[in-house]
Amino acid sequence: MSYNKDKALSYIMEHGNVLDTYKMEFMLGLGRDDKVPLDFFTSHQYEDGGFAFKMEKGNPSSVATTLSMLEWYNELEITYTGSYKRCVRFLLEHQEQGTWDEPDDIASLHPEEFYIPHALSTKLWLTAQTANDLLFYEKEEYAAQKALRFMHQHKRDDGTFKGYPITNWIMMSLYAQLGMSEAAQNLLPYVRTHIEKDTKLIIWALDCLWKAKMENVLAGELLDLIESKQTSEGCWTTSDGKECYPLITVEALRALKRWGRT
Repeated sequence: MSYNKDKALSYIMEHGNVLDTYKMEFMLGLGRDDKVPLDFFTSHQYEDGGFAFKMEKGNPSSVATTLSMLEWYNELEITYTGSYKRCVRFLLEHQEQGTWDEPDDIASLHPEEFYIPHALSTKLWLTAQTANDLLFYEKEEYAAQKALRFMHQHKRDDGTFKGYPITNWIMMSLYAQLGMSEAAQNLLPYVRTHIEKDTKLIIWALDCLWKAKMENVLAGELLDLIESKQTSEGCWTTSDGKECYPLITVEALRALKRWGRT
């Protein structure tokens, strides 16, 4: 299995925004200019430290969107900034009774199922992911432990978690980070049989394995899946295969590079 890196790079250069292009250049060691991502983040970040839902100005601050920015501050090595610290503070301040949820205002925007405020499935993946990322990037174990107590209220009898399958991938990662190796291993049978076909979710599952430091046969299978999903235009598409996305293409390249598929 292989992919065409040159076509992917050309697609990003032609169709990506300034941040997509910079991410690619930074990942490949083609240059560094912290002003580029900082200008982008500053122009999109609200005073509360959050980022607008779907990065569209005028939309309310979103926990999910802000969380997606957290990793790129780290990837692009600009965590020394006040902008990053405000981003972290926003996330920490929005944990309530151990959980994270999207704000009420987002409901009026008719969000996709993953982002519906107050839906249990939204609260479960968002709580698990925010705890996992804050633990990985900021060593926020106290927040992670509070999240864990909430998550344990929604375990099934077989030890897996309610909500979307990806929630179990995230929890496997969170357990591993917290040193709960037996609990992490107990989720392996479930995740092995719940490998998603959507590129974004495949990348997400790989990120969980990376944070968990669980290098196993699943990573190879997931990487093969990503490679197989590159289109003839060089990009990676939405789940329905109808539309290419520069951001997903950048994230696919990052995952492949991270795991040695260069």
